[in-house]
Amino acid sequence: MILKSDRFQTIYLVTPKCGTTSIYEAMLNWHGFKSNSPPRVYLRHNRIEIAKTGLTEEDVQLENLASYYHSHRNFVWFSTIRHPIARIQSAYRNKLNRYARRFDYKTYFRGKCRHFLSSPKSWGDMNRVSSCIGNYIDLTQFIDGLITNGIDWDPHYMPLAKLLRLDVVRYDCLLRLESLATDYQKLLHIMEKRGVCTEEFERVPSLNASSFGNSTNLMLKQSLQSKIAQLYEEDFKLLGYENSLVRS
Repeated sequence: MILKSDRFQTIYLVTPKCGTTSIYEAMLNWHGFKSNSPPRVYLRHNRIEIAKTGLTEEDVQLENLASYYHSHRNFVWFSTIRHPIARIQSAYRNKLNRYARRFDYKTYFRGKCRHFLSSPKSWGDMNRVSSCIGNYIDLTQFIDGLITNGIDWDPHYMPLAKLLRLDVVRYDCLLRLESLATDYQKLLHIMEKRGVCTEEFERVPSLNASSFGNSTNLMLKQSLQSKIAQLYEEDFKLLGYENSLVRS
């Protein structure tokens, strides 16, 4: 998925579980919009009006990204990245439903029933569904399941290096979620060097509350960290993260 600003000649390649909500909010702000709902929902509900200002969301598949990049080389290209261990913990916290529905439907159904009985008015809230499923699938079981079933079937679990197509795309800026405020300033500086006036832009995009939830602070056993490091070896290698978030 691409969020493209023709007005400011800037392209954001969306990387799930890496502060996407914050970047959508920031780019809407560039174009004079202030969302009163989740930014992605706001953009899609108001896409015609927003598109008139030059901001559009485009569904560019991975296999087509190379040609898309070469036809938009004059744009500033950026994306967001995150420590692989923190990212997969976040995916476990609020995207576990996708894993269970695909590989453990009995547990998925059990979690949905528990969710309905405890909170019937929030039936469509997938974060709550994932929380209920988490009563039956712990983080270790989830990681073992990913090792068995693979991680390329859903962008929330797919390695960032693969999503970013680092073999093809030369990014002007990769913003680390851990240092988003500082890295966002670097992005604005690059845009200014290209002739974009950023004086009226908000200096620091707000972080989604779920970006640094409690699960990223769990003291993981070294054995579990090693499994995650094995799963996301390419991300650790190419994105410059150390292969351990915490020591135990």
